[in-house]
Amino acid sequence: MPILALDALQDPARAELMALAAPVAVRPRVEAALLRDTILRLCSGRSLGLQVLAQLLQREPDHLRRRTLAAMVRQGLLRADPCSPLDPRLVYSSADPVLTS
Repeated sequence: MPILALDALQDPARAELMALAAPVAVRPRVEAALLRDTILRLCSGRSLGLQVLAQLLQREPDHLRRRTLAAMVRQGLLRADPCSPLDPRLVYSSADPVLTS
């Protein structure tokens, strides 16, 4: 089931996602590889909406979509469903559903 709102999650699931995002969320600037790896971990086995990813990573949604997520989709690292980048129901999931730390 796609996650389109962070506040819709139960506390344990929300806490897990926040812990995964922490290495990026606590810093204003991070290396591209760290951001990419963190996004892949967040999207592994789940489908997250743009707003959820932006909130978890403490990043501006449009910038995150244009600068990072779109490139990851083009590279085949992430899947975007539905395919329209401006659809509010757009969710991202790892192209490799069995990604581990």
